[in-house]
Amino acid sequence: MSSETIKFWPIVFKQFLFKWNVNKDMFTTLAILQVIALFFSYSGSGSFHYMDGVEFNIHTSDILIVFTMIWLLVIGVQILRPMNALTTYTMTANRKVDHMSNIIWLIVMSGIGTVTVLLASVLLQLIMNYISGSIAIMPEVPLTFWSYITGAVTTFIYLVFAGAVGYFFSVLSQWNQLVKIIIPFFLIGTLFIVPAIIPDDLLISIFTFIFLEKVFMVFVLKMFVIISLLFAASMGIGNRLEVRK
Repeated sequence: MSSETIKFWPIVFKQFLFKWNVNKDMFTTLAILQVIALFFSYSGSGSFHYMDGVEFNIHTSDILIVFTMIWLLVIGVQILRPMNALTTYTMTANRKVDHMSNIIWLIVMSGIGTVTVLLASVLLQLIMNYISGSIAIMPEVPLTFWSYITGAVTTFIYLVFAGAVGYFFSVLSQWNQLVKIIIPFFLIGTLFIVPAIIPDDLLISIFTFIFLEKVFMVFVLKMFVIISLLFAASMGIGNRLEVRK
């Protein structure tokens, strides 16, 4: 028996590098989704006409964030696809190492997604100025450095949340194959059934409580707890799975 002990974090890092190399095609998908989001952001912007032929156009990066969240949700689901899972078993590791490398990979992808959203937002503004010949007008209250930081951190948290939800669904589908069939119907049914059962005021209150917190640090704390619970639940369920299931 070897006297050498297997170090946890070096193995996690090796598995992370493996997932990075195997899933490079995800960046192509991200680029395609953000190009589509740019198109919708350009064509779906609000316009206001004023006197003397002056027209004001309003553009936001909300669609870019939503499409990137969809990307994180998808890769969170696909990270446990059979090709990745079977190769993982050939490494000297355990389920804790596998889950931790998956979580780190999702967090890194969220960081990359945040950077691309910020760059795409600037690109959208440049496209609008070039095509329409308009002049970008700064907001009445100039954005501070802290405003940019909070916006970037908020975007990052939303993306990590989407990845955590996708990963949770992926683990559930590994636990029971029926989940792969149930989840799509559950999500679609939720759009129609939940609004009919739960009062609109309650739905708005839940959405506001989670996503529209006015105090930034409280928002970060709430999302940190929710994301931690999702990852903890994923690890708890995943640790109960049989080998190669």
